[in-house]
Amino acid sequence: ALSKMGHRVNHSVYAYDRSSGRVHAILIDPETGEKRAGADRRREAFALAY
Repeated sequence: ALSKMGHRVNHSVYAYDRSSGRVHAILIDPETGEKRAGADRRREAFALAY
């Protein structure tokens, strides 16, 4: 979906969210190396720590 909007996504990391039991995709911007996990910064921190 992001690639259709002009975003280049080379790879993504999947993190398991224990609280909801869902798996979240953490997108990594290939140019800046910035990791994106949506608006929830706590979710991003959990994913990176996991």
